[in-house]
Amino acid sequence: MSNRIDRPFLFYTPRLLSMVLLVVLSVFAIEAYQEAATDGISNSPFIVYLFPVFVLLIITAISWRKARIGGTLFIMGGFFYAFFMDEFSASSLAMVATPLILLGVLFHVSQYFRK
Repeated sequence: MSNRIDRPFLFYTPRLLSMVLLVVLSVFAIEAYQEAATDGISNSPFIVYLFPVFVLLIITAISWRKARIGGTLFIMGGFFYAFFMDEFSASSLAMVATPLILLGVLFHVSQYFRK
């Protein structure tokens, strides 16, 4: 009987957590925009910080329909960020790469238990 309760939880948890991650990364973009506005710089920091959010939004949309493909894309995005970004600090890895990889794993787990 507990399987029936766990299935909706496993189904909705990665989807809700991906939306939370998008909101958090969007807040970083808004903060960069506010700093640029006070310095008189153009909107380029806002666009630079918001581009990954748009990419993750597309991956989230794919994940809602096809969890395995979306989960794989989240894992690839986490590893891409971890290995190919210039900034290699523990805080950036903990805030961006680790949640992406965990979201990918959660999407794969949710798809496994759905069948």
